[in-house]
Order: sequence, then C-alpha cells, then structure tokens
Amino acid sequence: MADNLKRAAGRNAVELSPKPAVVDIIECFPLPIAVLDHTGEAVLVNKLFNQKYEQEILHSPTVRKTIHERGAGWKTLKIPYGVHDAVACRARTVDLPAGSMLIFDDAADEDVLRQLDQLQTQVSALRRLCSTDVLTGAWNRLHFEEVVAAEIERSVRHRQPVSLILFDIDHFKRINDTYGHQAGDSVLRELVSVTRKTIRSIDMLFRWGGEEFVVIAASTGYRGSAALAAKIREAIEAHRFQSVGPVTVSLGVAERIAPEP
Repeated sequence: MADNLKRAAGRNAVELSPKPAVVDIIECFPLPIAVLDHTGEAVLVNKLFNQKYEQEILHSPTVRKTIHERGAGWKTLKIPYGVHDAVACRARTVDLPAGSMLIFDDAADEDVLRQLDQLQTQVSALRRLCSTDVLTGAWNRLHFEEVVAAEIERSVRHRQPVSLILFDIDHFKRINDTYGHQAGDSVLRELVSVTRKTIRSIDMLFRWGGEEFVVIAASTGYRGSAALAAKIREAIEAHRFQSVGPVTVSLGVAERIAPEP
C-alpha cells in the first residue's frame, strides 16, 4: 500500500477524464462548453463550441484570465475572430477537482441559463457519486489520486507541507471470519464515521481499498499529522463497534516537505 501511495503522490498532474454521463450532458448542452485540465488544455469540447469557435481561443489572454477567475460569475469578454475582429460574449468557469469547465453564453437566454444551473447541479452530483465509496461514504481511491495531485501542486506553489496518514484495521479478516461479512461492513462504516468526527474540516478521508484508509492533511507537517494520527487511533480504540466490540488500527504518517525557496 505504501509503495502505491508513494507512486500516486509522486505524480505532478492527473488526467481529467469526464464520466460518460457527464460527457453526454455537456455534449447536448445548448451553450458552447470546453472542459480543461489543470494546465488549461482542452480535454473535451462540445458540438456547439466546435460550431462557433476554434480551440485556439482558449489560449487568448482574455479567456485565460476568465479560466483563472474561478467562481467569479459571468465575465464579459471579446473572443478573437480572425485577424482584426472579435466577438463579444459572456463566459464563466465551473471549478472541477482536476481542472475546470468553461461555459460561453452569446445569447443570454434565460431558459438556457436555467438549464445551466441544472447542468452544474448534475455535474456536481455525478462527480460526487463517481468519487465516493459506495459502502462507507468515504472518498474513493480515484478521487484520492485527483486530490493528492492537486495538493502536491499547491504544496509546491505555496511552499507548504502536506501529509498522508495511512491506516488499516488490525486482523480484519478475523472479524469477517468470526462475525460475518455483514458485521465487517458495519465496522468499516462505523470506522469512517468515527474518523470523520476526529479529523479537521480541512482534512479528507479516503478508502484506499478493503480495510485500508488514507487521510490527506493539507498544510500540515509530520508532527501535526502524527498528533492527528494518534487522535484517530485513540478515537477508534475508544469506540465500541456493534457486534464485534473494540477494534484497533495500525497507522503510518508520511510528509511531503515543502521545497526550499
């Protein structure tokens, strides 16, 4: 597990791969849309975008500025068209975990704008569904790989540490063999609940697989993460799990040290 985590944490970027259901929604949406990765390169554009624009416009200074102003609402800008001309329109950016979605509006149709709100809701719901472990409700391994890449990039940019807390349930096979897999599933769900109540609001809990879990502790060095790991261990040991009684875990902490300026 530790080797796999080390390889995942060593990536500088993560590919943004929209899920099929999201792709269908974007493709049929009545506004031009471009989905961009964290470098600003387009990984998906819908039919309407291709009909109205060239992908080169995504590299224009006005569009680049809009991409970086995430969550700032609609911005009026002029899209380069030909050598001397420009097309006026509005655009806004929707933040995604590994990139962004740039939406253009050259009609200002109120019905279309209502559909846009629905699209944003659908995208958020689908991304959460695809990023969540079904059994426990913790974030899943796919989402871990997206988030850890973003946290490493943030760590480099702001010269701040980021740490991982890795832990698994001791003798989990014995729990399944003795009490049954239904009891084992209950233990996993209770453990996630206990851990979430123990970690900070800025920390994120992921199910790596089986009985293995990871916490990303942002802007936190080794000492702070070691103290948090001790709190997690104590909280789990103090909890009385339904049907099986006390449960213990083994934990480890790894820190990515911020580079020297």
